[in-house]
Amino acid sequence: YTDSMYVKTKELPFDFFKDNDHQLDGTIVLTPGGVFGDGKFEWSNGIFTSELFDFGAHLVVSDTANLKIKAVGDDFAFDTRNVNGVLDFDKKTGQFKGNSDEIATSLPVNKYETSMNEFDWDMAAETIKFKTAGGLSSFLSVHEDQDSLIFEGATAFYDLKTNLLSVGGVLNIVTADAFIYPENGDVEIQPGGTMTTLENAKIVCDTTNKHHIINRATVNVLGRKLYKAKGFYEYNVETHEQEIEFTDIIGTRIGKGARDEKSTETRAAGTVKEEDNFFIDDKLEFRGDIALK
Repeated sequence: YTDSMYVKTKELPFDFFKDNDHQLDGTIVLTPGGVFGDGKFEWSNGIFTSELFDFGAHLVVSDTANLKIKAVGDDFAFDTRNVNGVLDFDKKTGQFKGNSDEIATSLPVNKYETSMNEFDWDMAAETIKFKTAGGLSSFLSVHEDQDSLIFEGATAFYDLKTNLLSVGGVLNIVTADAFIYPENGDVEIQPGGTMTTLENAKIVCDTTNKHHIINRATVNVLGRKLYKAKGFYEYNVETHEQEIEFTDIIGTRIGKGARDEKSTETRAAGTVKEEDNFFIDDKLEFRGDIALK
C-alpha cells in the first residue's frame, strides 16, 4: 500500500554509485519518490551510519547520523555522533551540524574531544573546518597523562593529511595555578595529544590573585596540572620598570597525598646580574640568584 520495496543485504553489501568505492550494509527502500535506506554506508574515506538515508544520484543525506572520517592509514581521525548533514560525492564535500550542544565529536588520533558541532569537510583537500554559532566551544584532552586538560576556542581547522588540529580564538589555558595566554589566541594539537610549544605567550599566576606576570614566555602545556616555561617576570617597584629572566619555570603538583588531590604551584629560578641594575625595592639594589614560589 505504501508502494515501497525493501531490499536487505545478507552476505554482501550493496555497491553504490559508479566508482566502485561506496557500499551499504543495511536496507534499501525503493519508492516512486526516491531511494531511501538505513545501515552502514562505507567508502574509502569514512563510515556514515543512520536509521534513515535519502540517496541521490551521487548524494547521501541524513537528519540523524554518526560519521567517522579516516586518517592516513586505517585509523579514524574524526568521529562525531548525532549530526544531520549531506555528503556530496560530486562536489567532494560534506556539511554537517550537531543535533545537540553536548560534546559529541572526538579526534582519536589527537586524543581530544570537542563540543564544536558544525563542520565542513573538503574531501579533495582533506581538511575539516569547524564552526560554532557564536561564543566559544570546549576542547577536552582525553590523554591519560594530561588530567583532563580543557580550554575553549572560537574556531578550529583539522588537516587530515598531517592530523594537525589548529584552534583559534583561545582566550587562555588554565594549567597548574596559572593562566596561559597564547599569542594571537592560536593553539595547535599534534597527533598523540601534544600541544605545540607556545611562543611569546603570557603567564599570569596564581589564578586567584593574579599577582605574578611573566611576559614573552615560551610555554609547554603538558596537562591540566603541569606546564614548563621560560620568560620574563615583571618586577616593577616605584619608578623602576624591570623584569627578571626565568629560564626554569614549572607549574606542578606539590605536597603529600594522593596524586589527584594535590594542589599546584608555580616555581621558577633565575639570576640577576650586576649589569642588570635591578632594584628589589625603590632604593635597594640586588644581585644574585632569585626564586619565585
